[in-house]
Amino acid sequence: MTHRLLLPVLGLTLAACRPDFANVDEACKDKIKGEKHASAESAEFFHRLACYRRYAGAEQPRIDSKVTVATEAHVDWLDQNVDNVTFWNIEELGTPLFYGESVFDRLRRAEFNLDTAQSMVWEVLMPVSEDRTRTENVDLLIHDPHYRDPLLAPGWYGGGYDEGRDEFLGLAYSVWVLDLPSGTHSGKPVFWPVDGDTRVPPEVMVWRPGDGYDSKLRGYPITMTFGSSEVLGIGRENPLGVSVITSVITADDGTVVEHDVELPSSSEFGTNNSTVILWPVEGLQPQTTYTVDAEVSWVTTPHKKFSWSFTTTAEPETEVLWGARSAPPAGGRAHVRTVDEAVTPTVRR
Repeated sequence: MTHRLLLPVLGLTLAACRPDFANVDEACKDKIKGEKHASAESAEFFHRLACYRRYAGAEQPRIDSKVTVATEAHVDWLDQNVDNVTFWNIEELGTPLFYGESVFDRLRRAEFNLDTAQSMVWEVLMPVSEDRTRTENVDLLIHDPHYRDPLLAPGWYGGGYDEGRDEFLGLAYSVWVLDLPSGTHSGKPVFWPVDGDTRVPPEVMVWRPGDGYDSKLRGYPITMTFGSSEVLGIGRENPLGVSVITSVITADDGTVVEHDVELPSSSEFGTNNSTVILWPVEGLQPQTTYTVDAEVSWVTTPHKKFSWSFTTTAEPETEVLWGARSAPPAGGRAHVRTVDEAVTPTVRR
């Protein structure tokens, strides 16, 4: 039996502090774990992800050699079979270069020791081109709060990344393995925007449940991604039992921002396991400093207050990478994200 000691927080509001970097670019390091297993393209993608995670105060990602083997094998299969693919994430037995039906089968064939009771696996398909670098892809991904759930998840085990060739040219496929429960950040969530950030667009093109396939220009979404040493149940809605007791967003002129609260949950097109999203009802004002005050509760912590601030830029971010999708397949907990319906018209949802 696990013994848990719960200590009350008596009127204490904690600053959402982080390592002191002026911006995300200052948080970049020269090397990341597992880089020797990576192609130049994979290294660029995970390098940029590492910048964001370090900026937000989360542990560094790493490129895993066995996850990379499974990822590259699936891209080889897609290159060979793309004209006959039914589901881009599911390989069909008997087809050329078959490596494993599901991502779980492919990870196990690559001899990755996957514990589906303690891990969350994400598969992501994204566009790549000469007009948009892998770094720019990550820069756009971070604006979508449903992608912050894995990108900023406290327990980040390892990933792989590969880009299509031949018939699959112009698309990239990536696999991310996360720890759930994370075992880290059990006393403080990962915040985005981070405290003191001065590069926050007042509005961004982003998808929200209920939008169908279309992203819309919205006030910049604010998130808290939680870690814990425990979960309430595997595969259940809101596995960390996160709740928002109060949340107030205030502009520097005293204006209170009306906003909706989205708790960790599943919807037809997207899943969050540990991220709370505060959705401003209207666009934020440009070049304005906002303060967020929130009181939250989750499985290991009954009540905790946090306060942090950020400043918006002059212009919105109108470019969008894709709308979110998810489809947990049989055999484990996984999330599947794809570019849009036009690319994979029969993808399961």
